[in-house]
Amino acid sequence: MEVDQRKEIGGVEETFIEHLPNEILLMIFRKLTFRQLVQASAVSHRWNELMFYLLKDRVKLRIQGLQFSNTEEWAQNRNYAALTFDAVRFGLPKGFNARWLEPLAENVKHLRFYCMRANDGALLELLRPFGAVEELLVKADKLDLSKALSSYLRLCRGLLPNLRRLTIGCRYVRMMELLKEVAPRLVSLDLELLPRLLTKFYVCRFENLKSLTLRFPQRQTKIPNMLSLLRCLQQIKNLRKLGLFVNDGISVFRAAFALTSVDDLTLGGTFTVEHFSQIFDDIHRMTNLRSLSIFVRTEQFLTVEAALPSLDSLCIGGTIKVNVSILTEKFPNLTLLMLTTRTFDWHEVQEIANAWQSTMQHLAIEIRETDQSVIASILTMLKLRKLYLYLNKASENHIAALIPVACMATLEELHILDKDCKQDATLAELCNCKRSCTIFIGESLIEDVLADEISFAKQLCELSL
Repeated sequence: MEVDQRKEIGGVEETFIEHLPNEILLMIFRKLTFRQLVQASAVSHRWNELMFYLLKDRVKLRIQGLQFSNTEEWAQNRNYAALTFDAVRFGLPKGFNARWLEPLAENVKHLRFYCMRANDGALLELLRPFGAVEELLVKADKLDLSKALSSYLRLCRGLLPNLRRLTIGCRYVRMMELLKEVAPRLVSLDLELLPRLLTKFYVCRFENLKSLTLRFPQRQTKIPNMLSLLRCLQQIKNLRKLGLFVNDGISVFRAAFALTSVDDLTLGGTFTVEHFSQIFDDIHRMTNLRSLSIFVRTEQFLTVEAALPSLDSLCIGGTIKVNVSILTEKFPNLTLLMLTTRTFDWHEVQEIANAWQSTMQHLAIEIRETDQSVIASILTMLKLRKLYLYLNKASENHIAALIPVACMATLEELHILDKDCKQDATLAELCNCKRSCTIFIGESLIEDVLADEISFAKQLCELSL
């Protein structure tokens, strides 16, 4: 039975928004923010479908456990580009049947799988339907072996033909065999492995690999035959981005400095050795290096023997001690600087501004408070586009003090990371100032933070009445 929803009042036909065709509604909805779209998706089933159409590339499906047997009951015939399996508590048992995943697998490009315990054959069975996956994360703490090695290798053949980016933890030979199968197709690999499995890593053919991160989880990393590791890395001809995470593995870092083709280097780990301060003496050999990230836990100072004029991006985190004067002397041409090792005083912020006044575009730093000296120094950075401020000490009107910074002509994004600033009375002043940049409080837009505060205050008023 059809129901005419149109009503006439006084001879004039009344039109409701529900009567508008989908095309018109989509034109309206495209003007909403991401947050507003998510809120509007709860209005009705029809609106939910339209919101999903607009957000389908940003919506991720997460499956807790493997208890779903009827896909249609919860997938609603929707196609998800990103899918996460969180089977940590449930595990992946022998005999797992992946047929129920086929309706989902066809369009999935990004797949994540977490599990404490998995059967080797079941893991391959899970991955097989996802032939379109381009990015994969696999974390299985324990692997139960049920297949003969020859059968396992046969099942690996032809798996994941479109895979390009892989994050995987390899504590077992069979996981390395899976890596060996997909290695020629990879452009990016983030690999956690035990040093005893390096011989399996050396035989992988990385024909297209451009980005490699190696993580060694042991408390003390001892690499057998360091020369073999160096030779293997040198044979990856397209390698441009390298990350190494080791503990007390100074020799690994020094080996990396021989890779002169790498232009993006990340080093991380925990170091208790006495001679850590000398580790960067040879980094000047990397003549093509453009980006350097150091995330190290140590009580020693960062020292650099020779200047690196080619470097334009520097990120330093952890507990390593940093002298700003050393940074300004050895890295004269930075456009990006991130310092999260400690809180910096106003005179150090001034030194940073003076050194990179005409080059700095992205700056992330922790400061004590937003006093006038800090603000004045930031304002001298003529090309600053993105600013991340970690505020260590809250003071009265410390958010309002950032208004001149928000009004800088070049600034595109201002990120304020302070757990207490959401309660600052001057937050609205910062939001309403004549600015051209986008302001974030933590991970939220400042407009959304204020809207939440207003909504919360309204609820309190209603409760009090």
